[in-house]
Amino acid sequence: MADTISSKGRGSRVPLSILILTQGSSATDEILRECEERTDIWTVRVASVTASLVALRALSVALVLVAPEILSDEISALVAELSHLRNKTPVLLLQKDAMEIPASWQSHRVAVLRCPLVPGLLNRAVDLALQPTRGTRDRPHM
Repeated sequence: MADTISSKGRGSRVPLSILILTQGSSATDEILRECEERTDIWTVRVASVTASLVALRALSVALVLVAPEILSDEISALVAELSHLRNKTPVLLLQKDAMEIPASWQSHRVAVLRCPLVPGLLNRAVDLALQPTRGTRDRPHM
């Protein structure tokens, strides 16, 4: 994927892609709304770990966002597959309860936000997770 798209002689940044693993509910839609309304990122929703792995192989994904309704076993399968693929894409988990983070998740770049979220917190967390990617993309290419 190109870093810029030419528009009448001017370069425009291609938004970073965020993969959202969600079953889709009105509560989750409300949480994700602020993230999906941003123009500097593209969001791609998938409903299963299998679909997320296909998307990770097909797209240049800068962040995986996991909705609160995704079960711990599914998250473990996703993190295990990311580790197996040696994919360093960060994972941001949205969780409703104070679940314990398994040690296997800590070997990968996993962060957890507890819901309910304060307005603006998800955007800030996404910005922090994307900082290393943006830094790489903003470096001049020789």
